[in-house]
Amino acid sequence: MTTPFPCTQCGACCRRAKEFLASCAENNIDVGYDYPINPDGSCGHLIRVKRSDGQPGWGCEIYATRPEICRIEKQKPDGLSDADYLQSNISACNSLQELDNMPPLYRILLDS
Repeated sequence: MTTPFPCTQCGACCRRAKEFLASCAENNIDVGYDYPINPDGSCGHLIRVKRSDGQPGWGCEIYATRPEICRIEKQKPDGLSDADYLQSNISACNSLQELDNMPPLYRILLDS
């Protein structure tokens, strides 16, 4: 994928690490990494950060060395265009934010 994912540091995906990893295990995806999971089901590497706009956000304490499954750009299936893959991930991200009743400032908006 040539366009980087425009993460807004909401943490919605990382707070669902236990569910996500169960799905990965069922599909034999990136099963060789020992992911630390907090009692609430969130990733053990999830940390509070301040976003560039001064708002609170979430980050990863091992971002530079995070596992392959955490690198959205590397998970694009063959045969899917970059644009379709990006839009699919943005829709999923925004849906998770809505489920968490997160403020709209975390939504990913792309110029049309």
